[in-house]
Formats: sequence, structure tokens, C-alpha cells
Amino acid sequence: MNYFLTRMLILLGLAFSTSVLAQDNLDVQTTIDSTKLQSIKNISIRLPQDYYEKQTSHVSYPVLYFLDAGRADEYIHAEISTLSASGIIPDFIVVGIKRDGKNRYRDFTPVTNEENKGGGADDFVHFIEHELIPYIDNNYRTADFRILQGHSLGGLFSLHAFQAKPKLFQAHFAFSPSLYWADSSVTQSVKKYVASANIKQSYLYANMGNEGLGLQRANGIAMREGFIEISRLLQYTNKKSFRHNFELFEEDPHHLTQFTGMRRALRDLYKNWYLAPVVSLQGVTAFKAHFDRLSTQFGYKVTPQEGTIYWAGVANERMFGNRKTALPFFKLYVELYPNSVNALESLADFYKDDGDLEKAIPLINKALTLVSKTDDKYLSLFKKSEEFESELKEQGS
Repeated sequence: MNYFLTRMLILLGLAFSTSVLAQDNLDVQTTIDSTKLQSIKNISIRLPQDYYEKQTSHVSYPVLYFLDAGRADEYIHAEISTLSASGIIPDFIVVGIKRDGKNRYRDFTPVTNEENKGGGADDFVHFIEHELIPYIDNNYRTADFRILQGHSLGGLFSLHAFQAKPKLFQAHFAFSPSLYWADSSVTQSVKKYVASANIKQSYLYANMGNEGLGLQRANGIAMREGFIEISRLLQYTNKKSFRHNFELFEEDPHHLTQFTGMRRALRDLYKNWYLAPVVSLQGVTAFKAHFDRLSTQFGYKVTPQEGTIYWAGVANERMFGNRKTALPFFKLYVELYPNSVNALESLADFYKDDGDLEKAIPLINKALTLVSKTDDKYLSLFKKSEEFESELKEQGS
């Protein structure tokens, strides 16, 4: 496939996937009065752009939980929006646990430290498992795939949860984790878990900045040494269902690793997610096989986005004139998104071009029932329905 066609497909997919207008209630701010923690936790929730659209009302989404929300939220949301719109990663429900300066050491550290006390990480894990996740699952359409992300002390907590509650999250991101804490106790617990060869998760990403390299600060040295120890041990892990990526950034200061790491972690976790345009030209069987492999890998049913299916049909029909290959894509579109006006109209237009108005008319009429009469789209569909009916009568006369 030439470069021009590849770029055209990408741009068309982007245009389709970002065409839905944002809803006012996609950003939710709420609180959870935690019984376990005896404190109120502020929670932010960002939903996918088309979450409330009729055509996606049956779609479930993986959830990314991130710690210390309120500091890097817009960057995280922008990264996810950009990558998902490009078909590089899926759409997410993004849940932020707001930064709690008063209780941060308590919540994120598993053992006490003489200077800052702490030691409440297991209680915080309990809060996430028994209070926060059930709230999210009960109120939103969540898939059975969760990611935990944290930076610094949050990264320490992510690594603690990785070994302390292995089945709670399927993937963990730990950016510059504070592995110095309490004589590097988390480093030792993670090493013990990794050495057991009983890893339950799908993926672990961690990075480390220069952490004051050259200043020879004790905490920075302990962080880097712990990071390298875990990384080396992971090299001997041969469990096929588990992947990991540890990156050391000599030029990045501590605060920057969460920004450097976010995109790299997402890209690596979902490195097989992107559907190469050439796959669509191989037909619907190859297309469906791609998403079946993703479903197997991530453990939940992965449904291709509307735009992905639509432009697969368009590419075959309009760019290569292969209508025989295109038709199954438009049928699949309606099968997966039965309440999508675009899906119904696309298949109706295809049948109309084939002269099969008896199949085209019911599809257009169903699309009409899904559009408000005050919507400009209603008028165009109504006129199309009348035209199809008129042509059918002419064929029968």
C-alpha cells in the first residue's frame, strides 16, 4: 500500500472518530466517604467522548486509575485522547484519585518510616478494591481490564499493589517509584514476588529518572539501585502472558518521568492494538481475527471502533472498487452497532447501489427512528426513504 493511501485512511479515521460532539457530563467530580480510611476521597472521572451516544450504549471500556490527580490530569487526558483517536490504544474511562497532601504518606507507603510515619498502603488497597472500584463498576460500563498508575510515592504504591494484590489490576505503571522508602522494603517484596514466578498480571511498566545523579543523595541512589535490581530479575521471567518494560532515563529529572513514561507505557502495553490499513484490504475475516487476538490478549471482548469498521468498508468499495470485499464490513458495522445511524445508512446506500431496495428501505426507516425530527439529519433520511420507496415502485410497475 502506498504512503498516500495509508495517510488517507488514518486521516479519514481520525475525522470520523472525533466528529461526535462532547457531552457536558463526560467530566464527573465526586467524593467517596471511605469507611476503611476514615476520610473523604475526591475522585475525578473522565468518560470517552461517545460514551452517551446511542450507538455505543452497549460498549464497555477498560479503566485507568491514576494517583495524585489534580496535577497532571490534562496531560494524561490529552495523551489518551490523541492515541485513542489515532487507533493506537483503546478508549478509556479515566479515574483520578485526587492528591491528598494530608494523608499521602499514610496511603501510599506499606510500612512506617521514622521521619514521615506512613504505613497505610494496605488500607488504601482495601479502599480501592472494596469502595472505589465497585463504585466505578456499578455506575459505568467497565471492561474487566484495569490499569494502576502512580508517580514517585504513587509509583511506590503501584509497585506495592503489584505484589500485594496481584489480581486487582491487570497492568501497573510506576514512574520514578520512591523505592528508598523504609530501607527499600518494596524493592525486596517485589523481587520476592517476581522470583516466585507466580505473576498474575499482564503488564508492568516502570521508569526512573536521574534522581539527583551526581549529587549522590542517599534516597536517589536507593531508588536507582532498587529499580535496577528489579529490572535485572525480571529479565529471567519467561512467563508468556506477562510483559514488562523498565526504562532508565539519565537525562530526565524526577518530576519529568511521569510525562516521559505515560506515552511510552501506553504505546508498549498496546503495541499490537493498531490495525494496519492493509489488514482491512485482506477482508473481514482478517479484520475480525485482529480483534479476536486483542480480546484474547487483554481478557475482555474488544469491539472495533465505529470509524475503524466504516473506513475499512469505504477503502474496499471506493478506493479499490472491491464491492464484494466491502459488503461484509458494512454488515459487520450494523451487527456491532445496531443503533448507529451511520451504520444503517451506509449499508442501505450499499444495497441501493446494488439495486436491492427491499433490503435498503428497512435500514433507512430504522435509522429514521433513531433521529429526532428536529435534527437536520432526519430530513435527509426522510427524503432518502421517499426516494427509495419511489424507485421500488417504479421497478415493480
